[in-house]
Amino acid sequence: MSVRNIDESDALGVRKLFGSNVRELRQELGLTQQGLSDELRRLKVHLTQTMIAKLERGDRPTTVEEATVLALVLEVPIQTLFQRDSLSRLESEVDLALMELLDGVEQLAHAVAVYYQRQAALIGSRERLNVMANEAGVQVKEHRVMKDSAVYAGLDHNEVLERLHQRRTAEAQILERALRGDFPDSPPRVEKY
Repeated sequence: MSVRNIDESDALGVRKLFGSNVRELRQELGLTQQGLSDELRRLKVHLTQTMIAKLERGDRPTTVEEATVLALVLEVPIQTLFQRDSLSRLESEVDLALMELLDGVEQLAHAVAVYYQRQAALIGSRERLNVMANEAGVQVKEHRVMKDSAVYAGLDHNEVLERLHQRRTAEAQILERALRGDFPDSPPRVEKY
């Protein structure tokens, strides 16, 4: 690759191209020169309205830092500021938009994966809760049978109520732990009557 010397006319041509592109992009965004100056100042680059006017005419050289922040404010890749025609700038903008879109697709794919992992965990939790609730339902039926049996067995009514209360308390604790996601391997043993 050969390197040729750049003379003053080449540098002037690049400055004029750069300035013309800055003007065109600024106008597309609906910014005045003062508005662009204000945006740049907000990002700690101090170019006055007069300096921007000179830059747009190609009368003022630009630093790499200024070009980088100008591209950021004008919402284009930095190479867009040095391209000769609108089609090249448009291609750069399309490339940038495609890269942003691909990033968005990656983020969406990740979010979908997390969503399905959480759904799978919830389904597993719901199934375990349903099993426990069904067991509790069976135990409620057992209470009715136990109460009827206790009455026939001649147990004191208060004693039967106390035993039912103990059993219901144990079942409520199991369901509370299940709702918190603290699933026991097996339910605690409650004395059967």
